[in-house]
Amino acid sequence: METFVASLQNEVRDRLNNIGPEVDRLQEYYKKMEVVAHAIKKLRHHVALHPFTDKATEIQYFKSWLPRFGKQYVYFLALFKLEHNRDINDSDDFLEYLQNEKESIAEFFRSNGEFHAYCHSGSNRKDDVLFSQNYLPGTPDLWMVDEYYCEASDILAQLLAFEKYKNVINHEIRLLTGTDERSEPDDEQWLGTEAEIVELITALVAAGLVGSGGKPVTMAQGKIWAERKFNVEIKNFNVTDNNNRNRKKSATPLFDKLIRAYNDRKDRLDP
Repeated sequence: METFVASLQNEVRDRLNNIGPEVDRLQEYYKKMEVVAHAIKKLRHHVALHPFTDKATEIQYFKSWLPRFGKQYVYFLALFKLEHNRDINDSDDFLEYLQNEKESIAEFFRSNGEFHAYCHSGSNRKDDVLFSQNYLPGTPDLWMVDEYYCEASDILAQLLAFEKYKNVINHEIRLLTGTDERSEPDDEQWLGTEAEIVELITALVAAGLVGSGGKPVTMAQGKIWAERKFNVEIKNFNVTDNNNRNRKKSATPLFDKLIRAYNDRKDRLDP
């Protein structure tokens, strides 16, 4: 089943990417909802033909696989409703809608706070109880009907979607109330370690990405540029560089961190 789920995820990603900018926002989100809805139906059909072989697979289905698709559906549905309300309301009524949405999401998180914390804790202590199928005939939810229903999976999908959606809501509210901060910072500071900034400088200079007068800078010039740019003093550049190159666990922990952060952001913005 894991292979099927991975293939289905790739299919959904490709189909979502093919929904071009020529459609308006309402059409875009409706089309995306249709893509995910179709995938959820395919997933349920696969489960019907290939029942869970063990408890571990059942838990994986309800805790990981199904919520990935459910999250997308809930998220695109929320965005569809948001754009519809933007179209039919003036700015004051639209702001009221956004504020009501924000409060509804906050209440949902408050009501499911303990469960939300458990899902992000990495624990599996309660999985047998939480992520088991519960027969609930007639439920209208697309991705959990009849014997394939699991309340915890339903709630988890909504929590994951609302984690993203609340950021959209907050951004829209800031735009409408004029509190969106768009000015450039004038007091840039380096918040990482000395080892990290040295790793960054050496990579940028080695790749020829920092220049002066149309020519790549030297390593010494790169150090000075970074100190001025980020308001930081690099006391032992050469020693730190040597230590960085001889690290045993990973020679590039900063870039490992950046890759993880980039992929995490991508997963949040493109579920």
